[in-house]
Amino acid sequence: MDLSRHRWKDEDEYRHGRRLGLVDDHVHRRVAEARQEVVGLIEARQGPFAHDWTPPRHGSWADPALPEEALRPEAGEAGLLRAHRRTP
Repeated sequence: MDLSRHRWKDEDEYRHGRRLGLVDDHVHRRVAEARQEVVGLIEARQGPFAHDWTPPRHGSWADPALPEEALRPEAGEAGLLRAHRRTP
């Protein structure tokens, strides 16, 4: 698991909430502190970031595959729907 980079989601919405006054200075400071704490956990590989929690693939699981008719361009959406109905 690559934890060398990160980005915050929904930054535009957060800034918009700040502009509207939905997130006041006190809450903003607490958010900034929480962000620093999380980045510290990531960098130290502690807490939920201590281990790779990607589940291993089970040996008996088959790789997913599309039905043959779904791969033909002329099948279009209707072909995909027909293929889906026939799949157990």
